[in-house]
Amino acid sequence: TKKEVNCQSKDLKSVPSGIPADTKSLDLKYNAFTQLPSNAFQGLTKLTFLNLEYNQLQALAADVFHPLTELKTLGFTNNRLSSLPLGVFDRLGKLQTITLYSNQFDCSNCTILYLSDWIGQNANKVKRAAGSDYINDPDGVTCSDGKVV
Repeated sequence: TKKEVNCQSKDLKSVPSGIPADTKSLDLKYNAFTQLPSNAFQGLTKLTFLNLEYNQLQALAADVFHPLTELKTLGFTNNRLSSLPLGVFDRLGKLQTITLYSNQFDCSNCTILYLSDWIGQNANKVKRAAGSDYINDPDGVTCSDGKVV
């Protein structure tokens, strides 16, 4: 059975405790997250879908997604990320889809190089939503000055 937890639009600032360990889909869209600490998804090793779109995320711990080795879809659209920590996506070996557009990536800072290189190597996974589906759009990830990351 597909275990889904929907926590959309709950004004959450942190990942709620008590999410069952066998949860596969976790929807945290439309909340008030500004950061994700290292242990945010601890124990949720079965997750295949994680939606963090439409939050106010500005900072991620470099190892926040390391437990999520089964993750296939990761949504980050419409946050306030200006950079991503080195290695943050490196353990997501099963990732098929990631949405990163509508953030505030700072391309004047050399920390953007990790993301830029990662997108270059994983361009087929960088998508945007089109209705209920996703379409490939690696060039849709732009800097705060409008340039492509």
